Amino acid sequence: MGLKNDSVAGIKGLIKQYFPKEPLMVKIAECESIGLRHYVNGEVLRGEIVKEDVGLFQINETYWLKKSLELGIDIYDLEGNIKMARHIYDTQGLAAWSASFKNCWKHL
Repeated sequence: MGLKNDSVAGIKGLIKQYFPKEPLMVKIAECESIGLRHYVNGEVLRGEIVKEDVGLFQINETYWLKKSLELGIDIYDLEGNIKMARHIYDTQGLAAWSASFKNCWKHL
């Protein structure tokens, strides 16, 4: 697993593969990661306020790490983070991201 092309275009393309009918997920990822970032200085992006939020979709370790491991998904890997976001979306819809950055993506 692991996407080598972590350019903005590559990341957008990968998100679109996992969310072909939900273009808003690109905007949510942009807001969550402040510009489609998964890594910063070679380390996985962590939330500024909640350090347990990781990666492109800021998946919270406290709530989702155990489930991600059960599913065989590595949330610290870019593609794994997107796969887990897909699982979260399938179980909770957009509500999972509404609290943190709704003010950012609802206008996009």
